[in-house]
Amino acid sequence: MQNKNIGIILRYIVLFCLYLVVFAPLLLCADFFFPAIFPKAIYIRLLTEVVLVAYIPLAILESKFRPKFNIIYIAIAVFALIVLITSILGENFTYSMWGNYERMDGIFSWAHYWVLIVIATSVLKEKKDWMKLFSFSLVCAVLMSFYGFMQRFGVEQFGPWTIYETSMGRITSTIGNPAFFAVYLLFNITFALLIVINKNIAIWWRSVAGIALIPVFVAYFMTGVRGAAIGLIFGIIIFVFGYVLWMNNKRMKQIVVACFIGFIILMSLLFLFKEGSFVTNNAFLGRLFSMSLSDSTIQTRLISWGMECENGFATCGALKGIQENFWLGVGPQRFDVIFNKYFDPRFYALVGTETWWDRAHNMVLEVFATMGIFGLLAYLGIGLSMLYALFQIGKQKQESRVEMLILFAFLGAYFIQNLFVFDTISSYIMLVVFVAYVISRSMDFNLMHHKFDRFINKFHSYISAGFKEKMPKYWWIGLVSAALIVAPTAYGYNIKLLQHNRMFLLNIAYADSNPLNETITKYKEITEISDFDNREVAIKLGQYAGQYALSHKMTIGELQSIYKLVIKIMEESIEKNPKDVRLLMSFGNSINVYAEIIKQYDVQESLRVLRKSESALKEAVELSQSRQQVFYSLANTYIIAGNFEKGIEVLEEAVEINQNTPKAHWILAFAYAQAGENKKAIQSSETAIEKGYRVNDEKEVVAIANIYVEQGDYEGLLMLYEKVSEHTKSATAQAKVAATLAQMGRKDEAIEAAKEVVKRDPKLKDQVDEFIKQVESGEKVDFLNQP
Repeated sequence: MQNKNIGIILRYIVLFCLYLVVFAPLLLCADFFFPAIFPKAIYIRLLTEVVLVAYIPLAILESKFRPKFNIIYIAIAVFALIVLITSILGENFTYSMWGNYERMDGIFSWAHYWVLIVIATSVLKEKKDWMKLFSFSLVCAVLMSFYGFMQRFGVEQFGPWTIYETSMGRITSTIGNPAFFAVYLLFNITFALLIVINKNIAIWWRSVAGIALIPVFVAYFMTGVRGAAIGLIFGIIIFVFGYVLWMNNKRMKQIVVACFIGFIILMSLLFLFKEGSFVTNNAFLGRLFSMSLSDSTIQTRLISWGMECENGFATCGALKGIQENFWLGVGPQRFDVIFNKYFDPRFYALVGTETWWDRAHNMVLEVFATMGIFGLLAYLGIGLSMLYALFQIGKQKQESRVEMLILFAFLGAYFIQNLFVFDTISSYIMLVVFVAYVISRSMDFNLMHHKFDRFINKFHSYISAGFKEKMPKYWWIGLVSAALIVAPTAYGYNIKLLQHNRMFLLNIAYADSNPLNETITKYKEITEISDFDNREVAIKLGQYAGQYALSHKMTIGELQSIYKLVIKIMEESIEKNPKDVRLLMSFGNSINVYAEIIKQYDVQESLRVLRKSESALKEAVELSQSRQQVFYSLANTYIIAGNFEKGIEVLEEAVEINQNTPKAHWILAFAYAQAGENKKAIQSSETAIEKGYRVNDEKEVVAIANIYVEQGDYEGLLMLYEKVSEHTKSATAQAKVAATLAQMGRKDEAIEAAKEVVKRDPKLKDQVDEFIKQVESGEKVDFLNQP
């Protein structure tokens, strides 16, 4: 009796944690670095570890809660083995194992998901148990949908809670990305439908689920994700064709077909009137019917996939990486190695500075590129094993066919949607629930069990009957053993990360207001707490040191002391992440700042550290030969060292990589100016502006403006300042336009330009009035001294 009570308690602990875990997507905490990702991951991990500690003694106590054979388990185990092998043989096992703060992926996190699948399948025995779990998930989805509605309508505060990313048009909820939110909602739409069609539960329960489906559907549309729309349409098609082919009720078939025809007609009408306000003002329909291959979002995906070919071979992206790493890929979590190696500089024009992609935005290509053909086959094998299981259930139990068709349709929609995005924490936990449910539903059906029975029976024969009877008495050994193993793991890789992450965020957030020594000391403490995501810590430290050094708020002694630590931490991180282009470039940039400042006091020290910068940046260039920004940094290293010839040579190489990158021409212009090659400087600056370079601050153009003045080329100077004024919209930039026009003797135009200055900044009215008087009186105006 005592063991029975203990078993009940342990089961309730497991159930309670499983019900809690589906609320993970709701978590969003601004107190952590990557607030929409990190808290969710730690929450799931800790709950999973509690579940494991409770489940092991429960499985010892009662055999009915122990895992049973299932073909899907075999598929998952094969995939897990491939993940491990490709991680060991890949570019960086540590990174593949632990991941980073931005994604919180990796073997360690995935192991938690796999454990949850086994435990949920083993403990949730009744279909009603699953309906409860789906209901809890649906409650979470409804809450997240309403959070999204508040975002859409600009509600910035709801009680004590801050609503982030308001008035963006497309809702992101607590997940922080509309595409990831859409994937999450798709799971819950499926769960709601499974509840609604279940005739074995109370009608009020099914009705509530049906009502809850409305806001979830609305939120799904409000994400405005085209991949989600295509996936949903594909899922509907699968359901309709499956219903027609598999079901026997002719009357219902006719209704389903009629509804489908109505759906096709509706979509056709919407397409015909896609220019109408009803469609264009709708985030979902507007984006669906405005798809174009020229769209920047589609272009970036095509490039990251590597869809452009020469002589039948891909030239960039995932497909290019697959050609070189066909069998085992580059290792899980390391798509960035491929992306950087075959970087396409067109990205600069498409997405600006957001060029550090670490995912292929296509799960099939992502798995293929990082785990090779074996990983892809294993990944697809899980899906095929689930399809096989669903088919067998429907084949052997006709009353379950509608449910199976819904699950078939979901898998189709999910697969299509994942051709445009990738899985994250929120979709992973939903995938865990979905896979576990399919396994649970297929346990009572003949899925090749007979082929494995003899192996299982042979294994059981080795265990004596006496031991089997005594085994439940030793449940406490399982509890203690599990706790002793799990507790240090939970503390070392989860609890400590809470401290590490929060301290890291606070150090970034208050870097400008805290004393220099305090911030640097905190960075040192952060590296001592854990080396998790040490690359991100090193990059942020390097950026902070560089910005502070440029503020000239520290003594030379402080500068040297701080950079000694910066170099040490960044070099250690590079050693652990040898092919990380972003880290290498950040290291080079940080060293360049230090070298330029220390050069005024110690030339030899400057040259010494510049050699470190040169080495790191040359390695980055080798790893990413088309990433122009790395060339900019390397050229800067040579220019600081006084080697203008080499610096200009590197920048000219950068320009040749892609002639249509305005920034490359602009930076080259300043290198020419520093080297005294004024004619080339002017040519490059004008080319940059012609190609669309946007000036962010009038200080950017001082060197080029001075060349125009020296040459007496006021036409060129006017053109330059007009562009600066147009881009920055600043009053001072417009004042330069007015003053230049006055210098050229174009009085009327100068006065009109001066009036625009006052419109931009009324505080300058007195100075502008004085300027206009000077122009009208014919006085000589020195434009360099004008506001």
